[in-house]
Amino acid sequence: MYGILRNIDKKNMQKSDATPSDRNKVKRIPKRGHYDMETINKILDADFLAHVGFVVDGQPFVIPTAYGQKGKTLYLHGATTSRMLVALQKGIPVCVTVTHLDGIVLARSAFNHSMNYRSVVVFGNARLIEGDEKEAALFVISEQILKGRWDESRLPNAKEMKATTVLALDMEEASAKIRTGPPSDDKPDYELPIWAGVIPMERVYLPPVADPLLAEGIPLAASTYNVNDRQLISNAPTHNPGRPALGSSSTYFRKYIDLVGNGHVIDVLKNNKYDIVNYFSKLSAEHWLVSYASGKWNLKEVLLHIIDTERVMAYRALAIARGDQTALPGYEQDDYAQVGETADRTGASLIAEYRSVRDATISLFENMSPAAFDRLGTASGHPTSPLALVYIIAGHELHHLNILREKYEPLMS
Repeated sequence: MYGILRNIDKKNMQKSDATPSDRNKVKRIPKRGHYDMETINKILDADFLAHVGFVVDGQPFVIPTAYGQKGKTLYLHGATTSRMLVALQKGIPVCVTVTHLDGIVLARSAFNHSMNYRSVVVFGNARLIEGDEKEAALFVISEQILKGRWDESRLPNAKEMKATTVLALDMEEASAKIRTGPPSDDKPDYELPIWAGVIPMERVYLPPVADPLLAEGIPLAASTYNVNDRQLISNAPTHNPGRPALGSSSTYFRKYIDLVGNGHVIDVLKNNKYDIVNYFSKLSAEHWLVSYASGKWNLKEVLLHIIDTERVMAYRALAIARGDQTALPGYEQDDYAQVGETADRTGASLIAEYRSVRDATISLFENMSPAAFDRLGTASGHPTSPLALVYIIAGHELHHLNILREKYEPLMS
């Protein structure tokens, strides 16, 4: 079904692949203009929100909307009553823009302040699509927003499909405009005692928040790990060890295991690393010392606890994977926290330690054989497998991320 998606003839894109026309030529600072489809596609592939410009009865409109891209075609969708979609399906000219903001550029002079960005402008005429191509286009849009979610969801029924309009916009002409690098000041201004530089910006996805009406026992969806920046750091081995069997850990730890979605657990470790580092990197010196109640850990102690727990669980996994049948002792987390001596630690040093521990943990489990994942040993008096232990590591920090958001963040706003 998805093979029928239409790509326009290459001849229709020649102007974007080579010499620009008067319509798509970048006129303000032309050196920032790009007309090759590789550059244009990279910018379009990295987002899913566009602004669509069109004119109806002499009145211009610019409407934000989600899009999907397949080859040299953009797909737009919405309610059949949408003014934008009703107008566009008549074949009127349309202009679509997509912009990524990468940084605020601070110059020495107010006049030379700027922004680093990547943008695309697309020109064309939209056409209505129906039947199998319509469903295929909705799949493309869904995958553009969150890869893998389409296959997890209930698919649109006949009534929903009838209430939805899908348009295909064949990109007749397009151009990209990109700015990177430091500020550009007037030569005399470089002598001024004024700080200049760039404040980088990036899109950040926070840990998923479950629907309050979600039924108990439903694990986190695998697709939630496929958001843009996270999927770039996801590189799990081909072998997926699956979920740990019941009886491969104490019942106490099931609450952590159940928090982990159905994706590859090593992907979860990598994505959790992104979330943890991002969360703690934003804390001020005062925030690191916040605790939500008397006798509860401050945020330095919380991060050290996450590190200590990972070290202990990873050692258990190593020993059991190597066939060690020694009964491994328990782990008293409060005792560890009490002598952790975080008062003399900086937040930056704790984040650096967390990174190194996580990288070592990922290396351990990435190179573990399928048989080693399922070996059983004994820890804290219970049968335990390395597979259960890696799930405990991942779920334990998801548990603490939830606590941070629910109990600590309100005190820091």
